[in-house]
Amino acid sequence: MRRVLVLASVLLFALAGSVSAASHRTTFFDDFNSQSPKWVALYGPGDPGDRTETDMMGDLSQFSVANGVGTIRVERKATPSGRPFAAATIATFGTFGQRYGTFEARIRFQEAKGTWPAMFLLPVGSKSPYPEIDMFEAYGSPECEGPGFLTSATSTSATRNAWKAFIPAASGQWHVHKIVWTRQRVTFYVDGVQTFSTTVSPQVAMYPIIQHGIGANPLDCRSDSTTPDLLTMDIDYVRVTT
Repeated sequence: MRRVLVLASVLLFALAGSVSAASHRTTFFDDFNSQSPKWVALYGPGDPGDRTETDMMGDLSQFSVANGVGTIRVERKATPSGRPFAAATIATFGTFGQRYGTFEARIRFQEAKGTWPAMFLLPVGSKSPYPEIDMFEAYGSPECEGPGFLTSATSTSATRNAWKAFIPAASGQWHVHKIVWTRQRVTFYVDGVQTFSTTVSPQVAMYPIIQHGIGANPLDCRSDSTTPDLLTMDIDYVRVTT
């Protein structure tokens, strides 16, 4: 009888483990060991997105993959729109989206006057809010609460709930940004530490977007002569689970 009980306990433990594993199924993963076909350019040629000094180029010419890292380059150069900086916005628009789950990425970026790196989610099929989940935004200009400040937020057409705090060594250092999104709540983490939680929770499938650029609004969040001609944003991995 004891042997039967032990075997039953082992079986129940194994089943519990399989259920737990199934409940955290990976639905999207890119470790950037090769060019992923799931990332596309979100904006068309000459489109600045919401970066007023940046042309997002309409392609992935400013995005590259090498040695297991994806890199967005922000460069001062001639662009189709005549804006002074070229950059990229990578997204899974049309290739992947999900409602609820855990979205996580390990990222480092360089900050300077006018910079505005971000990772956020928008509704599947749309290139504009609302709703919107900002996993993080960072501002390089002191006039825009930078450098070193990160902002996270959830927004619907009626409500916005935001958090902001100073993160030591935010620029030039690797940090893991994560949200756990359920029907009732969105909870934000930086390097495994919970930073913010809100009941403003979008109820539609959304897709991830990563971008870096120059020229956050308002007008005083702009580049100047101190802004380097080349800045980078590196992505180690992006993982989404249910």
